[in-house]
Amino acid sequence: MLVQGSFEESYAARRDIVCVAPAVHVRPAGEPHRDRMGTAGAVNLVLELDDHRLEQVRRHSGLFDDVRALCDVELLAVARRLHREMVIDDEATALAVEGLAMEMLARAMRAASRGLDRPSPWLDRVRDRLHDCFLDHRPSLDELAEVAGVHPVHLARAFRHVHGVSPGEYLRRLRVDWAADELRTTTRPIAEIAADAGFADQSHLTRVFKASRGVPPGAWRRGLHRSRH
Repeated sequence: MLVQGSFEESYAARRDIVCVAPAVHVRPAGEPHRDRMGTAGAVNLVLELDDHRLEQVRRHSGLFDDVRALCDVELLAVARRLHREMVIDDEATALAVEGLAMEMLARAMRAASRGLDRPSPWLDRVRDRLHDCFLDHRPSLDELAEVAGVHPVHLARAFRHVHGVSPGEYLRRLRVDWAADELRTTTRPIAEIAADAGFADQSHLTRVFKASRGVPPGAWRRGLHRSRH
């Protein structure tokens, strides 16, 4: 479960899979692969099944027969609840986590059976367009629909179904990740980073950054500095 950030996973016999949070990724045991984290890093929560549970799934589903990036809003919602339980970590956590893990497993099996691990190629084009232009341009829904070759309403619904957010929210997340990387790797003023990331001003970046990361950009940078010393 990709909770924060992004990564690209490469396989010898398959096309690369790009994941941007929030996302649920399924991989067969022992599958050789290589991960490349996004510029702002990534936070993953890994759920592994024991042999008994894995055999139960295999009797009813081909979920673990292949690598899958599952695109299902309800599955993502359960994944977020599971992550919150891990953060709470009290006497009820073990029971809650087991129940949510089983719910995730059932929803993942249904998502795989409905083919929700194979987004349309035009959705990939829209995602790639957002990655190409997120710093210097905010494309309209009509522009993205032209890239996709579909109606804007259909684009908006399909994009949210696959990624859990609207194209505008996805683009904003890319800008926050870029700003976080600049805060981590440079000493540039926050106002300058905000302008280059496409925000109206430092206050705008601060509001969006705090909503995404839980702290303002200045506090986030200071926390990184303290962790290195």
